[in-house]
Amino acid sequence: MVVSRKSIEALSQNIEGIGHWGFREETMKTVHATMAHGDNLEKVTQEMLRSLIPQLAISHSGSVPRKEELFSWMKRIVTRASTDAIYGDDNPFHDPRVEDGFW
Repeated sequence: MVVSRKSIEALSQNIEGIGHWGFREETMKTVHATMAHGDNLEKVTQEMLRSLIPQLAISHSGSVPRKEELFSWMKRIVTRASTDAIYGDDNPFHDPRVEDGFW
């Protein structure tokens, strides 16, 4: 999936009216700072793992296993885990329509 030129232009607008940067530049700075080696990355990684563990648990309750395409399953659990780490309990990506809209 490629981001449209219209979207890039919208993100490049200076929505605060302060300085010469746009929303996209500030977002990238924040993302890079959060994902840089150190305490922030450690916190995000731990939150992702807390979210992933229950999703990876296999139920042995006797129910019939559900078949799902591997890529779709991985995309869903990684999206959920990473957005849980960012949004916490108010994660809008728990709504499948939001997740589908993202992808």
